[in-house]
Amino acid sequence: MSETITEELPTEYDSLCIGITLYDPQTGSILDANQRAEAIFGYDLERLQQIDIVEYTADTHGSSTSEFLAQLRSATNHGHQQLRWRIQRENGELRWVQFHFAKFEVSGQTCVRAELRDVTEILETTHREELFRRVLRHNLRNEATVLMGHAERIRRNAETPLIGEAAGSIYSAAENIGSIVESVGEIEDTVNQTTTSCTPQSAAEVIRNVSTVVGSDYPEADIRINAEEKLRLPDSEALRCALRHAIENAIVHSSETEAVVKIHIKALPKTDRIRVCIADDNSPIPNCEIDAIHDRESVTTTSHGSGIGLFVMKWCVESLGGEIEIKQANLRGNKVLMYLPNIRPAAVSLTSSCDAC
Repeated sequence: MSETITEELPTEYDSLCIGITLYDPQTGSILDANQRAEAIFGYDLERLQQIDIVEYTADTHGSSTSEFLAQLRSATNHGHQQLRWRIQRENGELRWVQFHFAKFEVSGQTCVRAELRDVTEILETTHREELFRRVLRHNLRNEATVLMGHAERIRRNAETPLIGEAAGSIYSAAENIGSIVESVGEIEDTVNQTTTSCTPQSAAEVIRNVSTVVGSDYPEADIRINAEEKLRLPDSEALRCALRHAIENAIVHSSETEAVVKIHIKALPKTDRIRVCIADDNSPIPNCEIDAIHDRESVTTTSHGSGIGLFVMKWCVESLGGEIEIKQANLRGNKVLMYLPNIRPAAVSLTSSCDAC
């Protein structure tokens, strides 16, 4: 039989915003806990010291006391351990808790200190997002395709111009829905590519490559580039996606036959960043579009953006550690400003993944 350990945590732990508990690694008994841990478990310290692991473990996922004990003991022999555990509070409420175990010596006794974080809301939000993505990328896209097909049939066989016009409007709306779904897919595919190489490349070359691709789709557009060859940006799909959307938006929203897009790249020594400016002479971007990408609270049922092109740019740029800013002229003209890290060869040579960016 193991010797009973009776130790306490430093009193300073009560001021922390994360839960801290002290465990006996042999029995799994809680020896001490700070106030935040009491709030997470839903039990006071005196009760926590009396109950076994099984009493605060939810049995909804087949979790066992032996699994919890194994992680505790592993922390004393193999270093830090992590465990996501579903607990049941005294009032019956179920919560997901992330445990981080580490060996902790107190007065010559080997204990395990656990850091606790309630991750219930995070997991629920993640599950909702996964469901939303599935519905959006599969169900909604398929339904939009069906609508387009039927609308085209109605338009071809319309008996009156009014019916043909209505069918055309339905087709355009369904096509826009399909474009939104594709944009959401782009966001997912680009910002989640954490294993993609972030090899630094000439900023001017990155811009030229994207401009060439966009220019092939809009040969009448005049895309002008002013950039220093020595500046370097990460050669990533996220950056190319953001630039492509910015340039395309400037072209398709132009009222001129030959749209003019001016791209200027400049180093900002004070902040060690690179500013990419995509400027046009179009009508000012509506305030509701700009407000929506910076403040989700401003998006209401009566005031919201009509598309997600700016969202795509924002998320792609932020995934690279950058920021985006939109400036409007008084009468005509917009500037999409992307502030990006100035990638140096020496810095990125330390790692081969996008985590360096």
